[in-house]
Amino acid sequence: MKHVITLTTDFGYRDPYVACMKGVILSICPNATIIDVTHDVSKFDVEEAAYILYRAYSFFPSGTIHVCVVDPGVGTERRPIAIESKRYIFIGPDNGVLTLAAEDDGIEGVYVIESRHVMLGEVSFTFHGRDIFAPTAAWIALGYPLEMLGRSVEDIERVRLAIPRIDGDRLRGKIIYVDSYGNLVTNVRWDLIKGRVAFGDTVKLSYRDREVYASISKAYGEVPLGELLLIPGSGGFMEISMNMGDASKKLDLKRGDYVYLEFM
Repeated sequence: MKHVITLTTDFGYRDPYVACMKGVILSICPNATIIDVTHDVSKFDVEEAAYILYRAYSFFPSGTIHVCVVDPGVGTERRPIAIESKRYIFIGPDNGVLTLAAEDDGIEGVYVIESRHVMLGEVSFTFHGRDIFAPTAAWIALGYPLEMLGRSVEDIERVRLAIPRIDGDRLRGKIIYVDSYGNLVTNVRWDLIKGRVAFGDTVKLSYRDREVYASISKAYGEVPLGELLLIPGSGGFMEISMNMGDASKKLDLKRGDYVYLEFM
């Protein structure tokens, strides 16, 4: 039987860290199928990792074990945890990185990873991805009961998306992610505004002391090269984009920035 384990980290590809985690998993569970979600999360950025995992987790088969290690608190008192949701298991540090995805699927139980059986013989201070999270995922894939990992808890750290604020025809949104194309993903869901606007409408975007205009479009190619558009992204969030260009650089916006959308 194949067991699917995904890995999401900020480890990058230059160092041996990801390979070490995969080696540990395969040494315990040779039949595991290991899928890399990404290892290019911005260093130490828990919220970015939480969003990426949230966007990816549900496309995997039920029973997949999602391991996410963006862990600036490694070696401190923060707890290693496993979350059981309706269809998946999430493993990582208790710093909120797992909760956007796990809560979206519906949390059914949270366990502190305390059993020495699921850890490597020697646990380092700085590499719990290799020494705790990877072997725990492998043992769970082999059938190790979650209840035997450690005590059940409810008081876990959580990451939550900011809620857009609507004031008449003006809406305040927040940039929650910038992808490698420079698309600015906002926290404004298409479902929130699609009854108020139509494709082809123009929206005024205001931020800091700047104002720009963009049309609401279904496809990047609906506007000329280099022009801005506002498009419902594949994750259901509105994205500020540029046809064949980098909207983030053009507008000098980054994750965490606020932008006001005014429907014309």
